[in-house]
Amino acid sequence: MKPRFLFVSLLLLLFLTLNLFAQGHSDMFNIDVDTSMAGWPQVEFSPTMGVFLVVWEDYRNGNADIYGQLIESNGTPRGDNFPICTTAGDQYWPHLAYDSYWGRFLVVFEDWRDPNNGDIRGIFVTQMGTFYHPANAEADDTFLICSNPANIYTCSVAFNWRERVYLVVWGDFRNDPTNKSFTGADVFGQLVSDTGELLPPPTPADGNQNFMVAANPAYDESVADVSYSPIINEFLVVYGTSTGLVLGQRVDHTGKLIAFNGKSTSTISNGTPFMISDLFSNGPDCMQAKVQFNSDNYMSQIGWCEAEVIWKGIRPPDRKDNDLWGQRIAFTKENDKYVVWYVNLAGDLSQAALSNHSISQQTDFMGVADIAYNRTDNEFLVAWGDPRTNKWQKQDLYGQRLWVHGPKNEMTFLADDRAATVTDTENIPYFVSSDKYEGSLVGVAYSPESNSFLVAFTYEDPALNRKSDIMGFLVHGQQSTNVAQRTVQPDHMTLYPIYPNPFNASAKIRFSLQHDCNLSLKVFDMSGREIETMVHERRSSGEYEMAWDAQGAPSGIYVIQLKADDMVQTRKMVLIK
Repeated sequence: MKPRFLFVSLLLLLFLTLNLFAQGHSDMFNIDVDTSMAGWPQVEFSPTMGVFLVVWEDYRNGNADIYGQLIESNGTPRGDNFPICTTAGDQYWPHLAYDSYWGRFLVVFEDWRDPNNGDIRGIFVTQMGTFYHPANAEADDTFLICSNPANIYTCSVAFNWRERVYLVVWGDFRNDPTNKSFTGADVFGQLVSDTGELLPPPTPADGNQNFMVAANPAYDESVADVSYSPIINEFLVVYGTSTGLVLGQRVDHTGKLIAFNGKSTSTISNGTPFMISDLFSNGPDCMQAKVQFNSDNYMSQIGWCEAEVIWKGIRPPDRKDNDLWGQRIAFTKENDKYVVWYVNLAGDLSQAALSNHSISQQTDFMGVADIAYNRTDNEFLVAWGDPRTNKWQKQDLYGQRLWVHGPKNEMTFLADDRAATVTDTENIPYFVSSDKYEGSLVGVAYSPESNSFLVAFTYEDPALNRKSDIMGFLVHGQQSTNVAQRTVQPDHMTLYPIYPNPFNASAKIRFSLQHDCNLSLKVFDMSGREIETMVHERRSSGEYEMAWDAQGAPSGIYVIQLKADDMVQTRKMVLIK
């Protein structure tokens, strides 16, 4: 009886521990569990390796460092937490973008190793969790992007895979170095090559080759976000202001600023920023805005792409708390130039009338939101910390799915069929509790491998006697992908990396078979549509090499699927024309 009693006792203890930890959140999984404080998680996805990289601020060493964790598409951590930057001094606000050509992430962050001078630094992290050391890097693999004696505030980064260049943006106080109230900042930027070289824009602003993206004392910018569209081959930078405006600025891969009507200028004196919203009052964190393109649909054949901009703001006269708002921005080609349109929820286009839409309205100040795009279902997911059931210090994790569909590209607010609808905009309560600190700062990224979003967020449970953890939650899309994503036994077959990748006209596909088998080799696009069957026959064991001729295919990301009997392996490849 004693062994059985011990076994039952252990099961009961395990159940109570899990229940205490998860409090009913069975879909939540650990990313960082430590006795120290952690926060500000951000996420990006590698389509070539099918893995997320989560980065965050971490205080396990006594000061703010940057740590990372690789997560499989199904939510399984790959290995352990690893340090990205642990130099003396504090590092804050990490952000990252992925380069599919080299298979690595660029992580950028505020760096205060000089306690009197906050800089912007970068570091390349491979999709295996190792580091690439560029020629201009220091001993810790980091390299300087911006150094200025004035304050800087936050940073964001996006990657242009057509030109193989990053744009890093941040709030910068060099033109008002004595102002500490975040009302004198400009938005600055820096072009960085995929090998870490700082690239000069048309008119560099200083010796570091930084340049102004937005500068107007009446606007008072401090926080900015950036996204890239391969259709228009431009970056879109968005930023809120302490005077209640939300503005956008188009930037090409050389650093030229593009106006609303598609005309380029190398200066910012011509009023190139365009209005995204002008109906808001100032409030805590109302300057924070985010943007995400839907360009992964590769809609270039109809000359169209769209971005969703989200921000927090107070809209008078009936609102007094920060609510979450959005604006659809479309780009259409006219006379060989892409012009900007405002789009309402019904899909109507206008170049004059703003059409802001409410995403969530509550009775307290919500946390920082993030957004990602699902190319399979053509929908955006917005996630944020929400205090509707708690006080400001105890936010829950909420989300909203924005589905673009219909003949006029209507946008519908979708409720999750696994959760109750709680507002007329159908916000989704992912984690709601009375004693946790969830979702105050979140990061969201999308995986086509599993057709799911990974939401990473801060989680504090006083019962566990920890300050805060980084947790993850998978939000699954509406449709299942047609491309099988199953683990392949290494002793059965091996699909080697595609070469070259990205490629222009043709790609070499190498694989090995350890046994005779019924073999199929197929090419899919990222929506799961089969493009071509290259092999469908029985093959003997051995090494094989084939080439996929992509002359008739448009630029985009494709999936090679190798199926041997009942086992499947896939790899991504990027076609650039």
